[in-house]
Amino acid sequence: MNAGQQSILHYTPFNWTVNSIICKLASRMMLPEHKELMNHYQKERNRKTKPELAEEEVNIISQQLSDSILSNSQITVELFRAFGQNAFKTGTVTKFDTQLRQIKLDYDDEYEWIKFDEILGVS
Repeated sequence: MNAGQQSILHYTPFNWTVNSIICKLASRMMLPEHKELMNHYQKERNRKTKPELAEEEVNIISQQLSDSILSNSQITVELFRAFGQNAFKTGTVTKFDTQLRQIKLDYDDEYEWIKFDEILGVS
């Protein structure tokens, strides 16, 4: 390119659109295994890391779970999800399984076993 010339290649929204179309066309020509690997990689890039709870927070959560069993009262448990929004479950804790580190949460004539490691908070 000469000193007086400017580059005619500028990244505009049109170029990004063209590039995305080319990428989509190229992905259609891939082997299914490669496409699956790319999808898996994209999904893993969106994975969240679980926040580490302080010892005091863990003690408070344990106390609230125990109170739910003793008073047969409902609580709402916030559960960590690596992809997307965290889940919230409301019910009554009916059992602790200390060996498997999980609780049994009863709600609407159903129940669910929830691992301690998934719990971020209780209210």
